[in-house]
Amino acid sequence: MKVLFVCTGNTCRSAMAEAMLRGLAPGGPPHRPGPGWEVASAGLSALPGAPASPHAVQALSEAGLDLSRHRARQITREMVESSDLILTMTRQQKRAVLELAPRAAGRVFTLKEFVAEPDRLKGLMSEAQEARDRLEQARARFRSQHRSELEALERRRWELETELRRLREEAEAWEEREAAAVAPELKALSEAEARLEGLDVPDPYGRSVEDYRACARELAECVRRLADRLSSGGSPSASAPGERP
Repeated sequence: MKVLFVCTGNTCRSAMAEAMLRGLAPGGPPHRPGPGWEVASAGLSALPGAPASPHAVQALSEAGLDLSRHRARQITREMVESSDLILTMTRQQKRAVLELAPRAAGRVFTLKEFVAEPDRLKGLMSEAQEARDRLEQARARFRSQHRSELEALERRRWELETELRRLREEAEAWEEREAAAVAPELKALSEAEARLEGLDVPDPYGRSVEDYRACARELAECVRRLADRLSSGGSPSASAPGERP
């Protein structure tokens, strides 16, 4: 029997449940899983290798169980399909497991669902089914009562979506025409901006020492020119030639 506990991160609930089941034998003492038993846990959004939550370790330590060596695992389809019983902590996790491994249907339960008293579980499931049936009946009544309005609304939505697609296609066509019309000017601007890049001081971060030396030489030349300009009465607040203030 291979049991797989599942939660979100595999650092709290499923890890604790795994350790607890390992500490119990199917028939009682000596408090270890019996022959043929395999217990594991995994998380739907685990960080593989992450340790158990410190609080989880403490809580189990107080119960005489050691969770300090636990390391999180990310669930896989293979894990699910090779397990005889998969127990999740929530119904949402149960749905996620079944989406991951549909062939495991009939072997995936929430932990509380699996251990619930049969009569109580049957009652809860019957209550939920009755509520679903009432919901579907109410929806059917509403749609029947407002059939004409809903059909008119659906037709109008289809018309608007069709018109929106047409407008989008028309706008894209105009954008293409505009791009072709301004292509020469766009090319000239691109070339001018490329030339302006020569006014930047390149960042040597993460590059070789020679790049730092080249940066230092370029800065030294610029600083020398700066000193000459300032000493000749250049205004520190003046805009560079050709730039807007």
